[in-house]
Amino acid sequence: GINAEYMGYIEWFEPSEKALIEAGREFTHPVEELKNINETRVNKLMEYHELMTAQEHDDSEYAQELAEIDRLRTLTASGADQIARLTAGPNESLSMNEVTLSPSLGGGYSASR
Repeated sequence: GINAEYMGYIEWFEPSEKALIEAGREFTHPVEELKNINETRVNKLMEYHELMTAQEHDDSEYAQELAEIDRLRTLTASGADQIARLTAGPNESLSMNEVTLSPSLGGGYSASR
């Protein structure tokens, strides 16, 4: 299995380890290197998981924002239709496509044909 394979690598490294120690050289033991690699891998996976969780949350907020925009568009369109009816002459009926809303100087919007 994997443990037997790693034990073989550790035994294989022992002569090098002894030589490095006798020579007074600093080194990182392969077992320690493997632990560091695995820790880095786990940390990256955790960061990715957090990112994806945040993305899902952002998607939910995005969907809520889109729903609010649609709601406001509907309200704006119905308000514009009301303005069109109010500004139409007694025998005229105008659809929203025939009315342009423009910002007025005093604030708000004015309707024109």
